[in-house]
Order: sequence, then structure tokens, then C-alpha cells
Amino acid sequence: MDRSIFSIKKESPVADSLKSFSFANLLQAAAAEYGRFPAFSDRNGGHWRSVDFRDCARRSNAIAHWLEQKRLNTRCMIFAESRLEWPLAFFGIMNAGAVAIPVDAKSTAQELATFIRHTQPAVLMLSPKLQGVAEQAAELAQWQGPLVLLDL
Repeated sequence: MDRSIFSIKKESPVADSLKSFSFANLLQAAAAEYGRFPAFSDRNGGHWRSVDFRDCARRSNAIAHWLEQKRLNTRCMIFAESRLEWPLAFFGIMNAGAVAIPVDAKSTAQELATFIRHTQPAVLMLSPKLQGVAEQAAELAQWQGPLVLLDL
């Protein structure tokens, strides 16, 4: 029994990209197929904001390009609450061929420092709200990598 919420046409770019097992291909196909439809939404400061599939692909590709240019496309940690920037960072990391290391936004500085010490990420992508915790964790872990704020 098929319990899918929506169906993907058997002959579509999205269906073909699913066969490739590639996030980059999936995102590009979704952008082509669904274009200006909302991909992700969140509530920020009492206002809803959204990013459509095309913009999601464009922004994620920009993150991937930046990671590749800086040679940070190995292990990338994401430390952010649920917000639009989270999936953009995730897809950017995947598009760069890197490994995403998601960390619970409720983690303490000590917990985050432990994760940093054990994974040695090339970069830590975080939300502005968690900057203080991330800075403290980087100091505790004696980690010198870049902290990148995710803020549209």
C-alpha cells in the first residue's frame, strides 16, 4: 500500500533525480519543476517568510561554491534552530560534497565543544541567536575554525 502524501510523476525530472541519489540533482530538479512554489517557510519576529525552490537552489549553490572556494567542503557543522537557513546550509553542504554534522540547537557550550573536538569540522554554521554558545564552545574545544552566521 502506498502511503505517500504526494506523488511524483513517473516521467519527471524529480523522479529521475531520485534515481541518482544526489541532493544536488534533486534540488536542481525540484527548482525546475516547482520553481516559485514555497520550498521552506518559518516564522521570524512574528512574520512568516518563505524561500521558493528556485531561490533555495540558488542560495544552496552559493553556499556550496563558497565552501569549495575556501576548501571547507569536508565536514561542516550546523548549529541552528529550525529556520529557513538550516535547509539552505544543509543542501549547500551536500552540494559541495561535504559531510553535514547537525547539532541540536539546545546543546550547551560544553556539549557543543565535545562535538567539535570529536568531529573537527572545517566550519561551524550557526544562527545569530546561538553565536555566544558557539564562541564559548570553540574556546572550550580550542578550535580555530571559522564561525559562519546563517542569516538571510
